[in-house]
Amino acid sequence: MRSVRCVVALVVPLLLVAACGDQDGKAADAAGDATSQEPTAEESPSASEEPPADLDECGAVWQDGATLARDYAGCVDQGSAVDPDQQHCSFGKALVRYDDRFYAVRGGTIHHTATTLEKDRGYRSAMSSCTA
Repeated sequence: MRSVRCVVALVVPLLLVAACGDQDGKAADAAGDATSQEPTAEESPSASEEPPADLDECGAVWQDGATLARDYAGCVDQGSAVDPDQQHCSFGKALVRYDDRFYAVRGGTIHHTATTLEKDRGYRSAMSSCTA
């Protein structure tokens, strides 16, 4: 139940921001605004499309038995930055996942599953402890 509230708390503000952006764009179009609009981040190339230089390749980070860095902030896969996929846990840490086959807490051992995370007994046990 707690994780559902967290998801709702994160999604609602995003929806509100998205709705405001649509209303502003429609209002400008309806008013016949002749001035050119600034290009959006999606339209114009930017430095943010390049992955940060301090991120390691995902294949180098996510190794079974290795330790996930305490300051893990994502990795690079095929030239694109991959943000951490994480579940905040009741014990104060986050369970970080990658590629539906790896999981770890920051500073802890990385576990690789032979199947998807949801089908793996070890991962399900870790999630149970995380959300307890």
